[in-house]
Amino acid sequence: MTSLLIHIVLPIHIVAGGVGLVSGAAALFATKGARLHRKSGMLFVCAMVALAVTGGGMVALQGDELTACVGLLSVPCWCRWRSA
Repeated sequence: MTSLLIHIVLPIHIVAGGVGLVSGAAALFATKGARLHRKSGMLFVCAMVALAVTGGGMVALQGDELTACVGLLSVPCWCRWRSA
């Protein structure tokens, strides 16, 4: 069962990582405050939240509770950063 869940969540984690890389680069190189900068920055934050949730979940399924806590506790940090 654990292996099945990881096989389901892993592609989501990989896609979120790719989206984070592309949108992060777009946000870095766009003019600050421009529409592209704001939209790609928001997409980057969403991708980072997805990475933290899926990564923390996969590690928790494998039995590494400490790493899972670190991954899942980073979600409020990303959400707070977005609201700043």
